[in-house]
Amino acid sequence: MIKRFLSLAIIIAACCFPVFSAAQESERIMVNQLLGDGSHGKVWRQWQHQAPEREVASVTAMLQKRSGGKDTFVNLRFGVDGAAFENGKQVFLPNNKPSTVTWNVSQRPSGKPFVLNVYKGEAFLSTVIVRYAQSAAALPPPSKPHAPGVRIGNVPPPAPDGRFTGTSSNRPRNYPDSRDAAHACRTMRNIRPPRIELGRIRPAGGFLSGQYKVEGSMYGACIEEAGYFEFGRLKKQITFPYTEAYQRREFEIKAKSGQRGELRIYSTSGREDIIDLDRAMSHNPSPWP
Repeated sequence: MIKRFLSLAIIIAACCFPVFSAAQESERIMVNQLLGDGSHGKVWRQWQHQAPEREVASVTAMLQKRSGGKDTFVNLRFGVDGAAFENGKQVFLPNNKPSTVTWNVSQRPSGKPFVLNVYKGEAFLSTVIVRYAQSAAALPPPSKPHAPGVRIGNVPPPAPDGRFTGTSSNRPRNYPDSRDAAHACRTMRNIRPPRIELGRIRPAGGFLSGQYKVEGSMYGACIEEAGYFEFGRLKKQITFPYTEAYQRREFEIKAKSGQRGELRIYSTSGREDIIDLDRAMSHNPSPWP
């Protein structure tokens, strides 16, 4: 009798569970970044991610507030200027305990990235789980129309203000090859960690001005963001093309001591390299000629 019951249970599970797994797949993204709105010295960073052109059923984010009051909240949308999911749903983070937040989406990206914002505070985003409504095999291959003003190649054209338009500060938006690069960066298992090498540090003003020039190189693949920050806010971007190829970029920036200046570089794998410039100056025995 027990064997018959177990056999019946196995048959029921075999019939039911594959239907669910085939109808809904999920993607787990390790983020491990501190997000904030940049107000009152807080860090300025939003999470962005280009999803494949499939219907998204829901998104779950694992967050923990690091600063802010009871009015600190988060929302999620497609595109920087898109409407927040669930009719502008705002999820408040009243305390510093880990929180799990889920948004029902039921739509496709239409070429726009996920954008998660934190308002009136800072929150650490550890993991995001994206659940898709149906398997990729059930979908027709997406078309790749060439957007006006976009050229084929490895580097997208800059926006009119000179910035590279992207799903993060560097990633190309509506660029024909960006979907392939995003897929490669998500599926690569061994992405070399990003690295910063300092070169010369020399004065850029009077002896008491506290201003100096910093030269060096950054290395990385699948780079989400790179640049010079003061008090957690991006002051100068160092542009990397969004590609799985490991590349080097030389930089020269002007910085000022006492501004919590940092060089930062982040990759999609969640790895980073950060250099505290004030500390680097203090360990440089003779930055002055």
